[in-house]
Amino acid sequence: MASIDRRRDGYRVRYRDPLGNQRSRQFKRKVDAERFAREVEVDKDRGSWVDPRGGDIPLAEWQWGRAPRGTHGSLLDDLDGGYEPHEDTQRLLAELVAKRLSA
Repeated sequence: MASIDRRRDGYRVRYRDPLGNQRSRQFKRKVDAERFAREVEVDKDRGSWVDPRGGDIPLAEWQWGRAPRGTHGSLLDDLDGGYEPHEDTQRLLAELVAKRLSA
């Protein structure tokens, strides 16, 4: 369950990700903090929570199976026959986009 703390400069939402790591985010308005806290909990319940730092890893590292801990490769799982390392990152992107658009 997320918690909201009053801070001098606004409000801090503290929550745990699906792996149990503590995270936090700052907001100026209480209503924004409450909305974020609800969204985090709903996303975790639905299994659609996305690591906010997930975009920090280069696609080439995802391509070679070095995904950060606590993330999943659901897009890669969409490829026919499972995931195999690709030499061309652009080809990988094209396959992912085509697969998602055709679904």
